[in-house]
Amino acid sequence: MPVAPHLVPLAGFAGLMATAAFEDFRRLVIPNGLTLGLCILWPGPGGTLPLLVLTGLLGGLLCLLLLTPAGKLIATARPTLGDPSGGDPGRGAKRLVVPYGVAIAAAALIVTIPPNFN
Repeated sequence: MPVAPHLVPLAGFAGLMATAAFEDFRRLVIPNGLTLGLCILWPGPGGTLPLLVLTGLLGGLLCLLLLTPAGKLIATARPTLGDPSGGDPGRGAKRLVVPYGVAIAAAALIVTIPPNFN
């Protein structure tokens, strides 16, 4: 079965987006090379507004999830970036670090993949 040519860059975009989400969850950093690749492979400006709206919604849901007891278990499983309080023991004692790259990746995949399989 032949592969539609427009699905090749879409597969690359999906792979890079999944890698970016994993790296953001693991290290709270998305490497610049991944960001450049995602910008190059973004499948067109028509999906930008739905991406922004869905990213906001999923980011909010991710924050709410991390505030639950199950989310606290997830948050403790991840390494943190140094001292989040900046040296002030009173500031940041209850600070929650959210890997928004996960919400961005989920929104991007929801916005880009389904329209290509209709």
